[in-house]
Amino acid sequence: MGLILLPFAFVGVLLWIVAIVRYLSTELAFTNKRVIAKFGFIRRKSIELTISKVESLQVNQGILGRLFDFGTLIISGAGNPQAPIPGISNPMMFRRAFMEYQDKVK
Repeated sequence: MGLILLPFAFVGVLLWIVAIVRYLSTELAFTNKRVIAKFGFIRRKSIELTISKVESLQVNQGILGRLFDFGTLIISGAGNPQAPIPGISNPMMFRRAFMEYQDKVK
């Protein structure tokens, strides 16, 4: 019985390691001038937009994302294509804080 469950345990541990690496290699912040997102471990991607050019922030969350509070944040900016940032913890809180700051600055 134990040998049958061993492959499932291995896959579970492997998925857990992938999730931890993704979590540790993702950075998201906004300053008084711009929004900065960096993600990826081997192939690093960096996105920077000035706050005045950000038109909208969308949050996509599946069922597991809603249960465990993570999702994909999609930044849309003037003159820039949409920039999806996957695996963000507390995406609604980030969106709310950013929108409040953007309203205060305008």
